[in-house]
Amino acid sequence: MMDIVFLRHGKAEGRQENLCDKQRKLVQEGRQKTLKTAEKLKKRILHSPITIISSPAIRALQTALILKETLQTQNFNVVDAVYTGDTVALKQEIENLESYGTCIIVGHEPLLSDWLREIFGLHSHIKKSGYVTVRKTEDNKYHIVEVRRAVILPHMQE
Repeated sequence: MMDIVFLRHGKAEGRQENLCDKQRKLVQEGRQKTLKTAEKLKKRILHSPITIISSPAIRALQTALILKETLQTQNFNVVDAVYTGDTVALKQEIENLESYGTCIIVGHEPLLSDWLREIFGLHSHIKKSGYVTVRKTEDNKYHIVEVRRAVILPHMQE
């Protein structure tokens, strides 16, 4: 059994003309809410191994590093597809993992919600430092396990 956690980065600096989008950093509120989210995840029973896959954007990396430290995992990958929205590459990253454990994908909206819709047929919106956890069972079916700081629209599930 594998849990896949689609987690949005914490609150970051606003867009600025002289600052590349990838360079935007978490603000204090973003770090604090991300730490609360990480602590919430730590209290859950997460299946081992725990793997974190992060976008290369600074705000996502900072979010992922807070998770890495709080959850005490060494499995950490930076994957461009999480920033660019390459669904095929992301699916391949997930398929390369063990068929059990927990994979936390730290990325951006609307890409996270797009993947939840494309891969699982779930229509959602994830707030900053929020997540949706989907569990893949032995029969290759997926089920929503947990929603935190996110909205799932059940009437729109396919």
